[in-house]
Amino acid sequence: MNAQQPEWVQVLFEKLGPDVMSKSSNELTGEDLFNIYHLTKNINGADDGVFPMIETFGDKVIPVLEARLSDTDTPQDELETAKEIVYIFFPENEKLRGLSGN
Repeated sequence: MNAQQPEWVQVLFEKLGPDVMSKSSNELTGEDLFNIYHLTKNINGADDGVFPMIETFGDKVIPVLEARLSDTDTPQDELETAKEIVYIFFPENEKLRGLSGN
């Protein structure tokens, strides 16, 4: 671990491990992208690295969001993350907006 890495990158290495972190952006799954956003959303500066990934590969996240928003067993913190992603990245997606209550 390089001490020069931003805090959000260090958190991702700790939580997701080297297998996920060694993937290129286009290799990340929708679940990976959701987890990356979820784990870093409250860390200053993370959006500079995370937002472009979701903006570019967001279509992979849509099924994950649909599943989280539809599942009554989704933990509250993940539900809030799913709603936040919909609000920020998919405001025109009527199906997601409906599922998120927006």
